Amino acid sequence: MAGWLTRRAEQDGWKREDPRFVPLPAGLLEIMPWAHQWYEEWGENPAREFQTALNKGCADRHLAEADLRDWRPEKRGGRRKAAD
Repeated sequence: MAGWLTRRAEQDGWKREDPRFVPLPAGLLEIMPWAHQWYEEWGENPAREFQTALNKGCADRHLAEADLRDWRPEKRGGRRKAAD
């Protein structure tokens, strides 16, 4: 289970430095406090598996937690046309 994040990137053919990978662990990092809170009541704790996947994905890509927290979606240029 722990390698699912890295396998996902490999499945899409993303190289180690590909910036398209960063939103995956950035989003996972964002929800981890809730995952830990919600799953504390369960016998088996999926939050631990998510945390392990996050840690492995970041280590494989040499990403620090600060890199994930600083990530922002790319701004799109242009505006939509107004409907007639």
